[in-house]
Amino acid sequence: MDKNKGIMLLIVNEGTLTHINSQALGTWGYKIYTTSTLAEARRLLSVVVPDVIMLDMFLLDGSGYDFCNEVRDTTSAHIIFLASMSDTAMNNNDDTYIAKTVHSIEENIVKAPAAVKRSKTDIKNVHLIQKDKLIFNVVTMQVFVDDKLLELTPYEYSLLLLLAENEGAVISADQICETVWKVPLMGNKGALQTAISRLRQKIEPLGYVIVAQRGKGYLFEKDY
Repeated sequence: MDKNKGIMLLIVNEGTLTHINSQALGTWGYKIYTTSTLAEARRLLSVVVPDVIMLDMFLLDGSGYDFCNEVRDTTSAHIIFLASMSDTAMNNNDDTYIAKTVHSIEENIVKAPAAVKRSKTDIKNVHLIQKDKLIFNVVTMQVFVDDKLLELTPYEYSLLLLLAENEGAVISADQICETVWKVPLMGNKGALQTAISRLRQKIEPLGYVIVAQRGKGYLFEKDY
């Protein structure tokens, strides 16, 4: 069986269906990530770029439909809803609905290749954020300057995006740590200062500076 056919994220609140789906799709060559909560799904989407998201309509910590609307503009993944029989008549743009039963596994396997193909075809249409001459690809977590890739680590990408989106405003060290590293500032002040220093070295030649304001935080602005 061919491997590496695509990456799938399964977000299902029923352990049995998750296990069966992941086993079946894994056997057919797909890289599978699974979770039963939206909180964990958000974390996974920050570190992996799935081609397909198989999403339960109702999760333990929220609505799959609302989650779809939340991530629709920040992922190129094709979303396949796992819905009850009564919900399959619903329609949400071009997203797919599959009845949430054990018998739907074969349907998943049939639809998976088409979903992956759609995702890869639409990758050129992923959501981009442009700040001056910086272009952020929020799906691949890359930054381009004048069509050239700026070499950044994932944390540097997130840090630069946060600062650029708040250009001209002071962002506190606490907010940076909680947004970028998902941890409080306590005990991480040195790591933050090191990260800021390394990012400065990469963006100052491009005409941007990060100014430290004592006791307040950091300010991102143009310097040209």
